[in-house]
Amino acid sequence: MLNRNFWLLFINRAFTRIAYHITTFALVVWVFRLTGNNISVSLWMAVFLIASFFSSFFSGVAADIYDRRRIMFFSNIAWGATALAFLLFPQSFPGILLVSFFAQALDEFFSPAQNSALPQIVASRDLIRANSYLTLVTHVANFLGYFLSGIMLRFIGFPAPFVTAAVLVTLGALATLFLPPLNQEEKSVPFPNFLSLIREKLLDQFHYLIDNPNVMKTVLVSAMVLSVGAGAGSLAPGFAEQVLAIDARDLSFVVILPVGIGMFLGSVILSKRGKLIPVWIGILGLGLTVLVMSASPFLRIFLGNHVAVPRAFEQVPFFSLAIASLSFLIGIFAAAITIPIVTSIQRITPGPHMGRTFAAMGTVSSIFTPAVALIFGPIADLSSPVVPMVIVGLAVSAAAFWVRAKVVIK
Repeated sequence: MLNRNFWLLFINRAFTRIAYHITTFALVVWVFRLTGNNISVSLWMAVFLIASFFSSFFSGVAADIYDRRRIMFFSNIAWGATALAFLLFPQSFPGILLVSFFAQALDEFFSPAQNSALPQIVASRDLIRANSYLTLVTHVANFLGYFLSGIMLRFIGFPAPFVTAAVLVTLGALATLFLPPLNQEEKSVPFPNFLSLIREKLLDQFHYLIDNPNVMKTVLVSAMVLSVGAGAGSLAPGFAEQVLAIDARDLSFVVILPVGIGMFLGSVILSKRGKLIPVWIGILGLGLTVLVMSASPFLRIFLGNHVAVPRAFEQVPFFSLAIASLSFLIGIFAAAITIPIVTSIQRITPGPHMGRTFAAMGTVSSIFTPAVALIFGPIADLSSPVVPMVIVGLAVSAAAFWVRAKVVIK
């Protein structure tokens, strides 16, 4: 039976992830429209994730030393203030990059603290169910964030997504005040001592991962899936307008909504049955679906009435429905991958290493993602966004067989 503290964590996850994805989608679309090229979106994503890289060295150690409840509260409040700072730079690409750096650095403190807090408030036997619910609300929040962001940008304007996000993340922070203390250390560590402990704690975590190869492989799988997905996501506006010939703001309807429905359905099945399909099959299905989507120019010829310039999605209904169907499958496969991986990490990692393990996942992801985005952006501008999409599909499909052979998901 999931207790009151779990539902407080659930509320916090819902509000903060809606806020996070409202701003993320708004920035991806705004940067593309402000600059008019894919490389700028890739550069924005690189700066975004460089912040994750540097912040992750501190966030994981903090989550294993300090009260995880307080980390969630203060990082949420600070992130909300940073979201409002975007309003100062609506026409400045360098300004958007600067604020994005600080926003992502703050969010990096939140994620390891919340993920590592779950085993403290939920019994091990209930972790798959709890993670299914949290993943379910995350996917719903992702969809709502992206969906509402596109609508607000199209019908209200630039300020609306960021004001809304600041309000929502503040509400999420308030929910954490009702959680019990979530300390790992018996005595509080003074801040100067924290700085001196970082090197020691990071070396300890490095040796832990080396001595526990299945944990390390599981972290790598999760980080690589996130990185490739984020790299492909950086191409979304360009892929929509240059390949699909659909207004980038309508990604909310033809991609985000069906992906969200697919992830919702997959999470519901996992919460009821405890399993959906093996993780490696989910990864293979994801890769093959991306390959089919990369063939969308051929679908456009038959279903899109030879569309040559970006149109609203309702003007090409059959083509939009085909893309939405593929996006739905991507959502199903994503749920089948992410929930078992996160649950496995929580089950096989001891509490004192939990925060640093999730931070390590963020560190690896923040290395791979900028590299992928900075490679994909120029390729998309010099050739077509189809080319990196094919690369993603092939790479993910190949990774599925490595996961089958080398990784044990608990």
